[in-house]
Amino acid sequence: MPYPSPHNFRHSHAVFALENAKDVSALKAVSQNLTHENLVITDGVYSIPFETDVSKQIQELGHKTASDETAEFEKLVSLTKTLLAKIDELRTPS
Repeated sequence: MPYPSPHNFRHSHAVFALENAKDVSALKAVSQNLTHENLVITDGVYSIPFETDVSKQIQELGHKTASDETAEFEKLVSLTKTLLAKIDELRTPS
């Protein structure tokens, strides 16, 4: 059985975490956990996409479900209402 070096554990952790990151904040958290100075280092070292991964990502770009779009729209409406309320607070003299 090959010796499982600490580097192998770190690399496995990084690749697994990057594959499961859902947004930029998750990517940044992985990068910080690896104590990299920025995302470019993490991306350059660990994020080497396979041809099938790239193809899959491109194919899924336009395939959101109606419920996904509805949820995103509702979130946008909520954020807009919050922003408008804050603007009204700023306009109202104290």
